[in-house]
Amino acid sequence: TPGPWSPRRPLPSSLPRFGRARGPRGNTPAPGGKGGPLVQPQPIAAPQPIAAAPQPAAPIGPQPDITLTLDEVPEAQRMGRLEAFGGSAWTGSLLEVRASDPALLQRALAFAVEHAHTVEHMDSPGGLLRLRLSGVETRPSAPVAQALIPAPELKKKKRASLLVIHNDFEGLMAAMMIANAAASQDMETEIFFSFWGVNLLRADQPRADLPKPKLSVLQRMFRWMMPKGPKRQQLGKMSFGGMGTAMMLKAMSDQNVMGLASLMQTAQEMDVKFVVCTMSMNIMGIHERDLVQLPNMSMAGVSAFVANTAGSDLHMVF
Repeated sequence: TPGPWSPRRPLPSSLPRFGRARGPRGNTPAPGGKGGPLVQPQPIAAPQPIAAAPQPAAPIGPQPDITLTLDEVPEAQRMGRLEAFGGSAWTGSLLEVRASDPALLQRALAFAVEHAHTVEHMDSPGGLLRLRLSGVETRPSAPVAQALIPAPELKKKKRASLLVIHNDFEGLMAAMMIANAAASQDMETEIFFSFWGVNLLRADQPRADLPKPKLSVLQRMFRWMMPKGPKRQQLGKMSFGGMGTAMMLKAMSDQNVMGLASLMQTAQEMDVKFVVCTMSMNIMGIHERDLVQLPNMSMAGVSAFVANTAGSDLHMVF
């Protein structure tokens, strides 16, 4: 009788069949082989990282004294709630404003600027604004307006500078007329008398309160030949030994035109400055005691006249 392991008895199906072709690693069948692997490989799951415990957020600065969440306040009452913290009772308090809408946060920032509060922290993405309250009810509007709007420049007065070199009657008349016209238009007017033009300001008699200077022969000749004052100046053309000047004065009187002396008086009343050239006075032997006393008259050199009139708007020579 054949035994349990006799070749004639079929093997149990549960036993492995060692005659099967094996793959390169022994578990996977070779291409074209029959049957499956002896043991199915199980995939190994990747280890899952251990989640760290959440850490509490670090506080930003000191804890606020008051917290105001604008999202919880009705829209019509939001600015009123902010205005309630503008009094002196809240001076030095730390107010924390929260708003999810960036527009609300901007309105809260405008409130801080209006009341001169100090912004200690602002987080626009997080909707957080911290203010150190100043206690000011409302910031004055004048400094803000001055900071935003430049101050207008003061209007500078125009200036007129006239140079009188000759002593022709018609030239002196024109100079005085233009000086009065410029002064009447609120222009700072100055007349610089040089060389022969100085004779217009000579007095009939020298002043006794000033010492008598020592003059050369040439200077004495100049003083003797040159006419003194506004009444002795002659026409530059058609004088006819003084007859032409008399005819001109008659024609002016008929037309109600002011004379030279009257024009000089009007110029002084309108604050026209008379400046006498010191160099011309020294050349022709004219001193301060020889000039008429006028309130707006002074003496200066050519350099001073040029410096004073460099920025003038009107320049004329007579």
